[in-house]
Amino acid sequence: MAVRRVLAVARLVGPGGEGYTWIMTRVTTAAARKDFTGTLDRVARKGERIVLQKGGKDVAAIVPVEDLELLEELEDRLDLEAAREALREPGPNIPWEKVKRDLGL
Repeated sequence: MAVRRVLAVARLVGPGGEGYTWIMTRVTTAAARKDFTGTLDRVARKGERIVLQKGGKDVAAIVPVEDLELLEELEDRLDLEAAREALREPGPNIPWEKVKRDLGL
């Protein structure tokens, strides 16, 4: 049987006083595969973040959908910030159609 190690347990309090608790554990890919339904249940119902290990190395993670949505929102914000910064650079802006044409897209 694979070893399950708890990496972190934290309780955060949001601005409205609501509490958030997350647990992150590590399991082997073999253990996750053997009890895939249970693994998904821990993520979906209990909000656990599970890091999958293969050969003793972290290879992937299973996280609640809310975590994925937050990550995507953060990526969008970073992309927007980078685009705004690029627009502030000196010199002429190059139209998107020209960029695509020059790259053969």
